[in-house]
Amino acid sequence: MKYTTRGIELTCALKNIDGCNPYPKKFKYHGILAETIVALNKIMRFDLCIIDGYIVSGIHPRKLGLVMASQDPVAIDAAAAEIAGLNPKKITYLRLAEKEGIGKISYIPRGIPINYFKSRYPRKNFKKKLMGKAYAALLLTGLGKKLGLQ
Repeated sequence: MKYTTRGIELTCALKNIDGCNPYPKKFKYHGILAETIVALNKIMRFDLCIIDGYIVSGIHPRKLGLVMASQDPVAIDAAAAEIAGLNPKKITYLRLAEKEGIGKISYIPRGIPINYFKSRYPRKNFKKKLMGKAYAALLLTGLGKKLGLQ
């Protein structure tokens, strides 16, 4: 699980299905990435979702010693979002996925409390967040392609 700067806040179970997108020029979907993620997840359903957060790719990698599993990809992404310090209800693709019946944002945690992992997750600082938004803006305006970012 990691922060991402390309149009969505977190890369976990639901986003990983984007690798199955059959179209070779996936950058065309960055402007509608949340909708694309949900559409792909409606077509290809998960039996089991596993998120390995042992080494988190955030601002600074950190050993969390975390493995999560769920049959609900929306719930597991919501749990990962909370660990990363994000509000799952504010993540567009999670809200859309719940609305489309892929899963539920609410979940019942089992095992070690989420706050234990949440306190150890590296936080995104303002400068990195601003840089991520600038990168996303370049991609969405078409300048990213001219600069070789695609």
